[in-house]
Amino acid sequence: MIRFTKIVDNDEVRTYRVTDGKGNGSGITSYDKLKKELSYVGDPFFEHAPIKVRTTMEESVERGIELPDKFTYGAIG
Repeated sequence: MIRFTKIVDNDEVRTYRVTDGKGNGSGITSYDKLKKELSYVGDPFFEHAPIKVRTTMEESVERGIELPDKFTYGAIG
């Protein structure tokens, strides 16, 4: 499971803290809405942004979907 906790979401950036349910890691993922770029800072576990993190961040912005302040998504591997 991946847990998302909102840090900021405005016209320029969407930033969430991400953690996994197995204690493998955590970090901060940001999607720059102007440059359309995803970035990550934190534990190596999320360094290459598991597809669910990338998909959630990119597609929600592209489709204009508001994300809740906290949510859990799927399973990892």
